[in-house]
Amino acid sequence: MFFFSPESTFNELELADKLNEGKTKMIFAIEDDPFLVLIQSKDRITAGDGARAHDMEGKAAISTSTTSDIFTMLNNAGKMFKSLPTNRI
Repeated sequence: MFFFSPESTFNELELADKLNEGKTKMIFAIEDDPFLVLIQSKDRITAGDGARAHDMEGKAAISTSTTSDIFTMLNNAGKMFKSLPTNRI
């Protein structure tokens, strides 16, 4: 998986097919590596299992930053306790 900071772009990646799309994220295959995917957040907020949905500018950047921070913390904890790392790149 790729997680980017809000300032990052993924223009240099060659995306293949869209593998899945949910209410708040899209998942793309990476052209040159079948074992990697790119997860792209949307500026979409939902409630009630999608019964209510609105666009909120900047939400995708906040969501991606939060997810990236959590995986960084998990990776650091894994190194500290010598357990398996996450799949964050």
